[in-house]
Amino acid sequence: MTDSIKNEWDALINEMSYEDQVASKADVLALQYLGLVDKKMEEINMNKKELADKIGTSASFITQLFRGDRKPNWNILAKMSMELSLDFKVMTDELFQEKVQEELKKYGVFDGRSEMRVAEPKVEYGSKSE
Repeated sequence: MTDSIKNEWDALINEMSYEDQVASKADVLALQYLGLVDKKMEEINMNKKELADKIGTSASFITQLFRGDRKPNWNILAKMSMELSLDFKVMTDELFQEKVQEELKKYGVFDGRSEMRVAEPKVEYGSKSE
């Protein structure tokens, strides 16, 4: 993201009410988890109906989740992770940066004397399997 776009985005977010900021953050978190679920489903060639059957819910509910009309709860995410053999890891940006720098130090790529930041891993959203 370029600095000007980031600045515009930050300004837009700062104009939002606290409740809207929370709702927006919740949407992003849900999409991040569901993006990983969708990627795994594509890898194993599973459609949403099959996932719904495996976790004991309706295909329409799964479609609503992937469209962003509803948010998954922790039980739904746990069922998805179990059925898809996904092991979600939660990491803050700061912890991610520390881990990357530790790995780079191991291989002599980074000496630790200067500031170094690594771009966040990209999470692709969207769904191709219905």
